[in-house]
Amino acid sequence: MFSLPTQPKCSQYWPNAGETRTWGHFITEGVKEETFAEFVIREFKLKNEETKKMRRIYQLHFTSWPDKGTPKYAYPLGRLPPEVAQSRACTSRSSRRTLQVNGDAVASIFIRALQTILATFLRIAGIGRTGTFIAIDILTNEVATEGHVDVFSCVNQLRTQRMNMVQTLDQYVYIYQALIEARQETAVSCSQLKQTFDELCREEKLAEQFKQLNVLTSQSDQGACAAREPSNVGKNRDPDIVPGDDDRPKLVTPWRGTCNDYINAAFVHGYKERKAYIVTQTPMPNTVIDFWRLMADHKSCTVVMLEDCDVDDDTCAIYWPKDESTRQQYGPFDVQLVDSVNETANVTVRQFQLTKSGGDGDHVTVVKQFCLTDWSETESVPNNKRVFIELLGMIEKWQQQNGNGPITVHCS
Repeated sequence: MFSLPTQPKCSQYWPNAGETRTWGHFITEGVKEETFAEFVIREFKLKNEETKKMRRIYQLHFTSWPDKGTPKYAYPLGRLPPEVAQSRACTSRSSRRTLQVNGDAVASIFIRALQTILATFLRIAGIGRTGTFIAIDILTNEVATEGHVDVFSCVNQLRTQRMNMVQTLDQYVYIYQALIEARQETAVSCSQLKQTFDELCREEKLAEQFKQLNVLTSQSDQGACAAREPSNVGKNRDPDIVPGDDDRPKLVTPWRGTCNDYINAAFVHGYKERKAYIVTQTPMPNTVIDFWRLMADHKSCTVVMLEDCDVDDDTCAIYWPKDESTRQQYGPFDVQLVDSVNETANVTVRQFQLTKSGGDGDHVTVVKQFCLTDWSETESVPNNKRVFIELLGMIEKWQQQNGNGPITVHCS
């Protein structure tokens, strides 16, 4: 029987931003750290006390690579951030050829495709994820230089240098997905946005880009997900629009002896934060309690309602008290409408006090709802672009005051 030693297999080999650490005659200083939804970019200064030479090092730490398999989406590896791309461009091709294949380094880019510092044996072997990253790096350069690509030969060559580089079929497929993503160059500078938009409209390329989304976006396996269970089918407004199990927020607060954790909702990552948004359907009469469970369990203090109340639609519930200063019971929660203000002609802001009873005392949360009233159900886009921008500004200001929890967005 094979057993792993008890000592950690991996250690944090870098200082935090603003800190300095010494290893032998090497002094490493953490310059800065920037966190994004899929990765963290760190910058260090590395000084050799013996030679007095100093190097600047960038570390790209992928945090979205799961314990097993591959990342859900290819774009984080298919398109490196500008800081890393610039670092790679400044590194000569000859120096980048001297790869330490048994480590996690490619020139000045250090990749740690781990979610935690402590890792299992398979995660530190330096073959699966490391091989996948190096193959994508080599092949994107091959595409740019030669105009063609040979994934099989590349991986085969890597395996002659270190066994089992690119360890699984999923990783091999992921290389192709990342290469496809890398070919779709859609980034536009702010100064060129208007000009690029006009050109895309004239050449009908926006429609082409939209069609490509269906090709590039992975489809969740929803055949046996919680949304299909008999006890949950009635909680879905549209049986074809349901969340996959990997993406849905689970409900924790029990109600009437049941611990059913399902609600038709999904997490969505932001630019810099993971799970920055919760996207859900407008509550139905039988899911109002679940909606408030969702808000409380996932500490969301912001609701964005992208429609006005339709009193003729009996599938859409008004999930708050109609009169100010009145309380209404929704399962284990009391909800009080504290204030309702028409901030603009098309945006209504309501403030609620959400109280959960039980435990050591009542727990009170302030929740704001931002309701956009001029987006008709028959229109695919809102009528007034300026109102939409103003709405975003209101939400951002409130989020900064309340800890930037996930923003819950709903429509029917």
